[in-house]
Amino acid sequence: AQPYSGNPDASTVPPITDSDKTLFAFSITVAATTTDLDVNVYLPRLDRFLNNRSIRGSFSVERGGAFNNLHLQGVCEIMLTTGKEMKAMIKKVLGWNGKQF
Repeated sequence: AQPYSGNPDASTVPPITDSDKTLFAFSITVAATTTDLDVNVYLPRLDRFLNNRSIRGSFSVERGGAFNNLHLQGVCEIMLTTGKEMKAMIKKVLGWNGKQF
């Protein structure tokens, strides 16, 4: 297996050794529908997720332009079997059970 070659310093990325998984890169927005997101609740959960599950990632706190609501914006590189796994995984990490949508 070879390190991920898209990184200018590929030596910092663990090699892809699990043949049933693929490296995915995601842009992630976490927002409340009509109000500020409680970043004090959700940012630590996402931080644990990034540290425990992703190859690398980062989140920032932003205030949106249209409605001026506080939200989280992030990126993540992660090994998954399919890209469809990510949405369910993030909802679970955030503790969202679907009733919020």
